Amino acid sequence: MRFPNPYSSVQLPDSFATNRLAILDACVLANYQLCDTLLRIAEPPALFEPKWSVEIIDETVRVLQNKLNWPTQVAGSFQRELKANFAEALS
Repeated sequence: MRFPNPYSSVQLPDSFATNRLAILDACVLANYQLCDTLLRIAEPPALFEPKWSVEIIDETVRVLQNKLNWPTQVAGSFQRELKANFAEALS
């Protein structure tokens, strides 16, 4: 008996992500492993569309610098990459 390959590529409809919004707060964005996982599944073919605000990004940078001791340049680079790669997420 043959079972279907669970790892075969799945084609999602183009409108799939537009119907599923998720606000990613600073507690999610500052957790690098969780953030990385969620942003990877937000890339095409996206399972959801991430959203955040300027305030959320500012709080994330503060947490990265003040609580997680990220250097200013690294936290700033992270912020720039979020804005560059997920420009539509900023609302």
